[in-house]
Amino acid sequence: MRIADRLKSRETFTPAENEIGRYILEHSSAVPEMSLDEFSETLYVSKSTIIRFCKKLGFLGFKELCVELARDQESFMSSEVSLNPADPLEREDTANSLINKITTLNYRGIADTYRDLEEKSIQRIAAILHDADHVYIYSTEEYEPFAADFANRLCAVGCAASVRRRHPALTLEAALQKAGTAALFLSYEARETNLIRCARSLKENGIPVCLICGPVRGPLEKHADEMIGISYYEPSPRLFPIGSRTGLLLVLDVLCSQIYIMDYDRNNEQLRRIADLQKASDMSAK
Repeated sequence: MRIADRLKSRETFTPAENEIGRYILEHSSAVPEMSLDEFSETLYVSKSTIIRFCKKLGFLGFKELCVELARDQESFMSSEVSLNPADPLEREDTANSLINKITTLNYRGIADTYRDLEEKSIQRIAAILHDADHVYIYSTEEYEPFAADFANRLCAVGCAASVRRRHPALTLEAALQKAGTAALFLSYEARETNLIRCARSLKENGIPVCLICGPVRGPLEKHADEMIGISYYEPSPRLFPIGSRTGLLLVLDVLCSQIYIMDYDRNNEQLRRIADLQKASDMSAK
């Protein structure tokens, strides 16, 4: 999650911390060049207050915050275009401004998620899905099309998979899921009650639970054996999600690719056979 996004959630900030956050937002290019002493003297705030603020944002200290802030500044269009990621559209938008906005949101979704993707998490989840007798995918409504597409792609590389459709008996279906299967949950906020109940039941029955969610962790996380975060931050309510969707697709593409190479020779041979069949079909049609 970009520092600018973290600073917009100020409910837990003290007045002094709000002042620190405001200064960082207004001088984001200059702050990485400042020492802790310089920053403290500029704002007339004690160094201990600054360090506590940095830790509240998830950093060890001021130096780590500056390094991350500099990385944010290097990202494509990180500060050139000011957008509300949850509701970016305005009445005055032209086709050109929409092109710039949507491109920016999609890029940020990819860049933020890419930056925090962990190789080992990808490998562990890919191994769980690959080795399962069947993969059941549970998702929120907004992610159902992506869940269905991912299930089809898993089937194409030899992994049996299907989507658990949302209905009143969903929790019961989860409770009856057989040993040897696996579950993948797709939920940005990770707090949907019915999904939490399903994950809890699966975990109690020893079914591996994998989760792909957003950067602000929800209660669904505690029931997951493995998790990957979409680092792009979109505040709630998410009226027009773009960047988070792009981040999710990146993660699913990487997972599917990892599973593909686990049976690389077999999958390549299958592709060759399909290509030969297509070629023969084209020749017979002439």
